[in-house]
Amino acid sequence: MVAGYAEHLQNQKLVKVLKKQDIATASETKGVACFDLQKISMYNFTVFDLRPSKGHCYLWTEVDGAKGDDEIGTNLSNFIEKKIDEGITESVFSSDSHSGQNRNRMVFSMYVHASIKYNIKITHRFVESGHSYSEADGMHGRIETEAKIKQEIFTPEEWTDLIKTAKQDKKPYIVNSVKNEEWLNLHVLVDKET
Repeated sequence: MVAGYAEHLQNQKLVKVLKKQDIATASETKGVACFDLQKISMYNFTVFDLRPSKGHCYLWTEVDGAKGDDEIGTNLSNFIEKKIDEGITESVFSSDSHSGQNRNRMVFSMYVHASIKYNIKITHRFVESGHSYSEADGMHGRIETEAKIKQEIFTPEEWTDLIKTAKQDKKPYIVNSVKNEEWLNLHVLVDKET
């Protein structure tokens, strides 16, 4: 037991010497390793399809895009194309009046382009901000509740899994991950019209 204690004291002295060396080296070192642990922003554009009562979520990170008209228009275009594949020729959308996302020339131009290209009818109704509650709002609320329960979400894949399981009944939300190279440039459509 005495030998073990002597070894412990020897290791203690060694640790102090190494600590002094680290301090001396650190004062001479010009480079410093720093880490900024910050969560990446995730964006979720939701469409609730009333006819089959299914929620669709289009997810992307701040690395892949912003929350602007190109992103919203691209996601709407993808949704419309899926509906066309199902034989749907008329769509009615409703949303708030957020001009940066929903109520702008780029999204309108995408609607016109899709209507002409696919020979379909598209109607978009803008509800008065602050005076409505849509099914998409309900989806967001359910997802936020699940996120509060889970508390720690570190990757985009974990967000995808959380959203898929947020709805407990037989119709889970459909999640579509969108990457940077998939965005349409809706400004080109506007430039063609002017």
